[in-house]
Amino acid sequence: MKKNRKKIFLSLVVIAAFIFSWSFALAQYTNQEKIPGAQPTQIFEQYLKDIINFGFATIGILALFMIVIGAYQYLMAAGNIGKVDSARDTIGSALLGLILGLCAWIILYKINPDLVKMNLANISQLSTPSTSTTTTGSKPGPNAGKCVEGTGYCAVENMSCFGDQAKNASVVCNAESGGVVKVGGDKCGGTNVSYGLMQMNTSCHDLGIGCTKAFSCCLGTGGCQNSNCTVISSELADQCKTAMSDPAKNIQAACAEYGRSGWSPWTQAKKCGVI
Repeated sequence: MKKNRKKIFLSLVVIAAFIFSWSFALAQYTNQEKIPGAQPTQIFEQYLKDIINFGFATIGILALFMIVIGAYQYLMAAGNIGKVDSARDTIGSALLGLILGLCAWIILYKINPDLVKMNLANISQLSTPSTSTTTTGSKPGPNAGKCVEGTGYCAVENMSCFGDQAKNASVVCNAESGGVVKVGGDKCGGTNVSYGLMQMNTSCHDLGIGCTKAFSCCLGTGGCQNSNCTVISSELADQCKTAMSDPAKNIQAACAEYGRSGWSPWTQAKKCGVI
């Protein structure tokens, strides 16, 4: 029993070490192996999240399997003390593994909830907290404005949520940002409101965190322009910008908006003949 505990503990330590070492590797990554039950992706954050989810699912399945085996051994022991003890050890080890796995999850969550949510964009900014809304973003990639299928984050395989429009989504993504994650576009009072791969307009789209409340009006509609648009909440505007700097969240937000409005919100879609 003690040996089993040591093995389980050492295994969890190794897994935790890998999680922490990978959490800050934010460079673009092309995965070599497919994760069972997950869609192929070149977005490192999503790939790592799939690995973690698969790992926890495997722990649960294996623990349940070992509990069933232990229960069967216990039933078949027929009063044999040695077999009864062996069955108890098997069940105890499985339960201990589940408890340690849960403890590992709780520890990661207490250190930083983004470690569990796999929101790596937020983790990377912990050392340099923002004091005000950034007014400019990075420059678009060299292929920005070109109506060709994108690569990297804008690759077709990363646009699976668009269904049969995945190729068009790749073209629009490339034209909008050139595959650059933190590129800023349209501005409200000098502050970027369109952000990320698909240039999501945070002044017009809630994005699940109330982004529209950060600005006085929806840029580009009802006469709302850079000159008369103002930032109401710099803190909320920063949160929305950070969220849209996350490639996975940006693509998911774009998919949701496409589902509501089609390609009409994207000017590059019109330019590239997608609509």
